[in-house]
Amino acid sequence: MRTKVLMTVAAAVLVASQAFAADEKKNDLGVVIGYIAPMSDSTVGGVKTEADSTVDYGFAYKHRFLDSNRLSVGLNLLYADFDVKDDGQKSGTVSNLPILVDANWHLLANKNLYVGATVGYSNWGDFKPEGGGGNTSIKSDFIYGLNAGYDIPIGDRFCILTNLRYLGLKAEPDVPNSSKLSVNPIVANVGFAWRF
Repeated sequence: MRTKVLMTVAAAVLVASQAFAADEKKNDLGVVIGYIAPMSDSTVGGVKTEADSTVDYGFAYKHRFLDSNRLSVGLNLLYADFDVKDDGQKSGTVSNLPILVDANWHLLANKNLYVGATVGYSNWGDFKPEGGGGNTSIKSDFIYGLNAGYDIPIGDRFCILTNLRYLGLKAEPDVPNSSKLSVNPIVANVGFAWRF
């Protein structure tokens, strides 16, 4: 499943980059790494359950529209492994592979600062309990968020990407009458991109 998702996103970025190749450096394609800080927790069976902060990494693509470059659309594919804690003790791990689409409005005269809205789809892996045992499937779900960033050009062909976003994200076991784990993270990313 994850391999298919990665191949689909890679193909979409490749097709988009070819379609926009005639434009004057209105595309950024890069790699990012960052930090995810969950802002919410849940009470499951009387126990405080939370996802721990972690590192993420992935790919980012952005295309700027119009001659003014005021609007852009972005596609992000991120990956992270979360430790899950019950009352402060690690109870297992779960991975997450969100596909995010941003609609951005660029500000300032240089148009490097932007703010925008995010929608996407969260692909959860199975929850793997600490010490072994049966894995629990986690439902994939739609997510939403807000983001802001600043691009730092390096000459005409490269740039440093920075982005800060909030995501409305939850994890729900794929079993009857299960409780949802609220994650709702702040995600900070920095990366390096090729501009074309």
